[in-house]
Amino acid sequence: MWLTTYEAMQRVFGEPRAITAILYYTDLYENTRERLDQFFENARCRLQQGEMVSIVESREHPTRIICILKSQEELAGMKHRLQYFMR
Repeated sequence: MWLTTYEAMQRVFGEPRAITAILYYTDLYENTRERLDQFFENARCRLQQGEMVSIVESREHPTRIICILKSQEELAGMKHRLQYFMR
């Protein structure tokens, strides 16, 4: 059974504990969106300069290649896939 409303959750679990801190998921999402925009802009500029862009897991694991982009179309496809999962 899905608990889709606050009232349904209250009926099943009772009153919530006193809230001492509130964190907003939208803050994380907005920050992530800004960072992704910078990431894609950097990749777009590199591709325009004729460079091939390798996206690796991290600085600590540069041999773990996630993908290699050779064109603006490939970049657009990657951006579209990420935006789908961020809805």
